[in-house]
Amino acid sequence: SGSTTNVTIGSATPQNATLTQNFATVNIGASVTTASTYNLGTGATASGVTKTVNIGTNGVTGSTTNITLGSSEASSATGTVTINANTVTVAQDPNAATDLAIATKRYADQRPTIITTSQTLVARGAARTSGVAATGNYFVVPGAGMTLTLPASPVLGDEIVITDIAGTAFNTPFTVARNSKRIQGLAEDLIFNVANQTVRLVFSNDTYGWRFIA
Repeated sequence: SGSTTNVTIGSATPQNATLTQNFATVNIGASVTTASTYNLGTGATASGVTKTVNIGTNGVTGSTTNITLGSSEASSATGTVTINANTVTVAQDPNAATDLAIATKRYADQRPTIITTSQTLVARGAARTSGVAATGNYFVVPGAGMTLTLPASPVLGDEIVITDIAGTAFNTPFTVARNSKRIQGLAEDLIFNVANQTVRLVFSNDTYGWRFIA
């Protein structure tokens, strides 16, 4: 009681080293009753140096790797997982008989952008992995001659949501330019002329193009 335990593994001076554990279970940090912090690879990284932190890597064929972040008591526990990276890549075999399932209370990237002038839209979907700050969700205040241009190179699943927040699209219709891709299978631009309407477009492929999704 009242004691402090500090454990250092490896030299304080950076150098090549290997720490190998061959135990079935390794616990870092037991049950706690006071605020606690566990750091892994948090030391300052010099300019020009790459730091790699691997968790759960090197599984062989037939093996299963489960990684849990946060409390399993989802109904009563609270917490935040923060990722400070421009790019987050989830690698999954597209031919595997499993799906990547994500259960969330809300999409983290759903905050809309309010636009009042003609511009090219950026889809929510694949664009998120390129460092582009895009939600794909647009609140539009229609203006005379306004044209909103869909992305030039969309991929399967890219999504655009357009809402007339001013409620003036009937009197001030605007154009959603297809940018060489089809909309509802047609090689025609979309004239948005229904007041207070929301249109959700999801891209399929070059044959069928952008589709209206309820």
